[in-house]
Amino acid sequence: MKYELCLETTSSMGTANISALLDPIQQEWLRSIRPDHLEKAFGPGDSTFWEEEKGYVDPEWYWTSESGDVLGIGWRWGGTRLRGGAVSREQASDFIEWLALELSLALELSANS
Repeated sequence: MKYELCLETTSSMGTANISALLDPIQQEWLRSIRPDHLEKAFGPGDSTFWEEEKGYVDPEWYWTSESGDVLGIGWRWGGTRLRGGAVSREQASDFIEWLALELSLALELSANS
């Protein structure tokens, strides 16, 4: 499936932490992602909704799938979270596999330049 980066401030509306949909290996990989990884691959994230008192102090990135579902990566209290709406376990897994490939390609290119 293809995903399109969507950094409109309304992208996160209706999303929640859906990290529990991932298998243990994907959850471990998700926890290893840092904001600077996503910035190298996709440019600056959305930092509109920073709420330090609630643990939101890092930018977030959101993508829209071909079917219109919104999935994203954000952090709370420094922990990486998969965010999304009513998506299936398969959709969440597919997104993480896509994101892992995109990040590995971008970070490899960055290291070689």
